[in-house]
Amino acid sequence: MAASVTTTSPDRRPSATSPVATRGPDSAASAPQLHMPIWMWVVPILWGGAFLTGASALQRLSPDTVTFLRFAITVAGASIVLHAPILAFLRARPTSRQWLAITLLALFGGVAYHVAFYAGLKETQPPVASVVIATNPILTTLGAAIFLRDRRPTPSIFVGLALAFAGVFLLAMDKPLPDADSLGFFNRLARGWGRGETLCLVASCCWAVFAVLMQHFRGSVLKSLPGPGVTVAVYAVTTLLMLPIVVATGGIRAIPSMHASDWGCMLYLGLVATVIAYTLYNAAIDRVGSARVSQVTYAVPALTTLLTLAFDSAFQPSWVTWIGLAVVTAGLVVSDGRLVGAIRERFGD
Repeated sequence: MAASVTTTSPDRRPSATSPVATRGPDSAASAPQLHMPIWMWVVPILWGGAFLTGASALQRLSPDTVTFLRFAITVAGASIVLHAPILAFLRARPTSRQWLAITLLALFGGVAYHVAFYAGLKETQPPVASVVIATNPILTTLGAAIFLRDRRPTPSIFVGLALAFAGVFLLAMDKPLPDADSLGFFNRLARGWGRGETLCLVASCCWAVFAVLMQHFRGSVLKSLPGPGVTVAVYAVTTLLMLPIVVATGGIRAIPSMHASDWGCMLYLGLVATVIAYTLYNAAIDRVGSARVSQVTYAVPALTTLLTLAFDSAFQPSWVTWIGLAVVTAGLVVSDGRLVGAIRERFGD
């Protein structure tokens, strides 16, 4: 995926906190323009590529090793790109209470989310993983409505969530299955959802918890600290928390024998899909506002599917996959609420 009041999971999409930099709400952007910058459409492509490169790295590396390396590389890259806000963060001298909040964020948004996500990605196809992870903005919005009471849950949220999961099940049932030809529609639907999809859903829930906590902490205990500095601190603490895990599991022993392709995948995940993608994402927010920018993330599941189709010859989707993608996208748009609001405004009178 991997914070502001409008963020995204490091692999995909805006939720409630942004992995590399934190921006204010739309009103904070100075004189936002009307049109999305063309280069912003590079971002969902980069995020879609993260699913493929992650799946490739997981062929030889464990989920905990991939998580550790991704964060270590991200922190190294972010320390160059975001050195000024990092220095501002350090000059602020965070208190022990603030470090405790950062550690809690690292546990959910760093360790739990990424280990569960990569464990799930290891057992399912990138397009399926991308659509399961795509549910995290809806889960985040629902969690914020329930626990932060910033707004009441609307029917659009529940309708969107139902559509999103309907699309997820359709994509899951299109996976290669033993004796698939002899299975009926509902049997394939039931058998298509497996351990990989469940782990990705657990990851999505972990990110929603992280996003809600970040929104709460940014309005309270972490309010005095610079957002980008907090985000890099969360990543640094995640790296430290992952170190004893990869040592205990033996995953660290795989690092010296990594192939050049493995390092290429990890550099892509840590630098391209995280540091570069989120730098572009936040630059676009400054120009047109977070609400408009977030719309491009609806394309991530479809782009992930197209990239998998282009680079993985074993991936042969049927019409069910394309219907599933359409249903997921519809669910994301409906849950966002802006389309429903526009329709009501247009035809309500």
